[in-house]
Amino acid sequence: MDYMDETVTVAQLFEEELTALEGQRDRLIEENTHESRLTAKKIEHIIEYFKLRLDLLDYDIETAYGVGTNATLH
Repeated sequence: MDYMDETVTVAQLFEEELTALEGQRDRLIEENTHESRLTAKKIEHIIEYFKLRLDLLDYDIETAYGVGTNATLH
């Protein structure tokens, strides 16, 4: 079996995950059931986290979550 090494950045991984999460959220919203809307709302919080980590929003993690600069948020 042949293997190929590929180097990617954390940002690239986050961007791929963000795209997948946005697609899942959109499918859940289109499903339009009570449960799917609740799940889509939960996914929206994860999307916000990835956007914050990618610096795509006008505010930062501390503003969003009240986390100090010397605290770790995983």
